[in-house]
Amino acid sequence: MGNVISNLSFTEIADTVASCYLLLRGSSPSGVSTPSNANGFGVGVDSTWGAFSITDDVVAALADAALVGATGIDPIAALATDVQGLANKLAISAIASNVFGSLLASLNGQVATAGLSGVTSLNTFLTLRNTGEVTKWQILVPRAFKEVWEYCQPGQTLSPCNAWFEVLQGTLYTYALGKKVVAGAFTAGASVDTSLYCGGFPYVKVDSFAGSSDTVTVTGTQFDPATKTVTAGKTWTATVAANSTVALTPGGSAPAATDSLIVAVSAIAVGSNISGGNVYVECHRPSGRDEFAYL
Repeated sequence: MGNVISNLSFTEIADTVASCYLLLRGSSPSGVSTPSNANGFGVGVDSTWGAFSITDDVVAALADAALVGATGIDPIAALATDVQGLANKLAISAIASNVFGSLLASLNGQVATAGLSGVTSLNTFLTLRNTGEVTKWQILVPRAFKEVWEYCQPGQTLSPCNAWFEVLQGTLYTYALGKKVVAGAFTAGASVDTSLYCGGFPYVKVDSFAGSSDTVTVTGTQFDPATKTVTAGKTWTATVAANSTVALTPGGSAPAATDSLIVAVSAIAVGSNISGGNVYVECHRPSGRDEFAYL
């Protein structure tokens, strides 16, 4: 068996590539490209925002009737090849491939030829580390890495079990995966697209807490690494005694599978000793991983 990249080195590379890619791409039509909402328009991904969208303005400028009349030359016909070339060069798929393609191809080759049983590509290497060994979820990648990988390696997707997706309560996800007002209503929140991602580690977040220590029980949908399947109606529990964010563990009437991640929530039940507050369920990125690489 040959040498193979360590889990730590791989995650550092994955997070660095994802962070760099997001700076180039930007992360929303408003130009947000960092966790602190600093300006950074980036390239964009379509004709509605970012540098790529400016190619439409170039075409519009070239179509100016006054320019045609003044010169007698049709500027679109004269410059069409260069305008299209500009659009092609500013496509995020082309930029990603040019910047990261060689590195990711070498990474793919390194793990594929290391002699690990059943490993023939980066995807099968990740699947082994995340679901095929005793310790699960060793080298999950952020969704930005998955995106840039699939631009650089057309036709080679990363399986859902290899990419995490974080949902935290806040401006973007008001109800997180779900919200329960103590002695009040439950409101469903976001859910993770399990055709692309495996979700995140389950946590309960409590604010405006009143009462004394008791159990919170969450019913939701798990992503089980042992079977790589998604199953609804599973339960997790946590003990809550104050405003806090606490890890959920399998428990309750239909305990989630060992090491399972959470992708959706259908109910939250609160013990009677908790008399007030708001209870949210979140799915978190792996411990110690880069916030920037997530966006």
